[in-house]
Amino acid sequence: MDIVLLLCGTAVLIVVTVDLLVTTVAATALRTPTYWMGRCTFGLLKLIPGMGAARVLTRASGVAVMSAVALYWILGTWLGWTLVFASGDPSIDLSDPGAEPTVADHASHAGHLLSTLGGARTTPATAGWGIVDTLVGVNGMVVLTMSVSFLLSVRQTVQQGRTFAVLSEVGAAPPGEARDRLAELVAGLHAAPLALWYGAPRADRQTPVAVLRHARAAQARGGSVWTATATILEDLPYLPDGERRDLVSRIREWAYHYVLDTSEMGLPDAVTPAANR
Repeated sequence: MDIVLLLCGTAVLIVVTVDLLVTTVAATALRTPTYWMGRCTFGLLKLIPGMGAARVLTRASGVAVMSAVALYWILGTWLGWTLVFASGDPSIDLSDPGAEPTVADHASHAGHLLSTLGGARTTPATAGWGIVDTLVGVNGMVVLTMSVSFLLSVRQTVQQGRTFAVLSEVGAAPPGEARDRLAELVAGLHAAPLALWYGAPRADRQTPVAVLRHARAAQARGGSVWTATATILEDLPYLPDGERRDLVSRIREWAYHYVLDTSEMGLPDAVTPAANR
């Protein structure tokens, strides 16, 4: 048995599995590999608006981010199990007598188990590897189930944010009278932070922009309205720290990271995000 391949495969599986659990179950916004995958994907999209594709990319940004994250979960799990099977001597038998399994055979074996498609030309070499096959199948079902459940949670949070944006625009959710909706939205963003990267056909219907405008309106009213609103908004996921900056400035910097084209949204390109955000 190749211990190096076994350890590498186990390490990959641990990283991806823990990340998947934290992202889909923990309901707490952390800077996990999934977060950075979404951040990098959105950052790449943000380089393109100068070419005149901002409106199209804004509509597709959420799909692009979620697709990249799903691909990372799937390929990471697949790679981990492929390395585990490749560490065996041997771990699988081929249907062709006398043939030696290759890396492609190990990848194919892990892939058909994860997808539960069946029909592979490989079988486990021993009873022990047969148990591993069962674990791979269970792992595949868990990844699929959690991914779908998380996607539904993200979509619900996106809908919640757009509803808040519309109600704020028509005056049905003014500062001081929309604390419940605002608190629910902030809590939802902690449970499904990838919703922040979903754009909208109208710039002012994007969740980060709606939150920023609500914060500005609450600050303008001042008094207890602003105090209560600020208390809720301080809990925004990934909000930059700023002991010497006012909250609205921090929210503006925060929103910058989740909006593709800032020119139409009251978020000038001059806003420079902090290096550690």
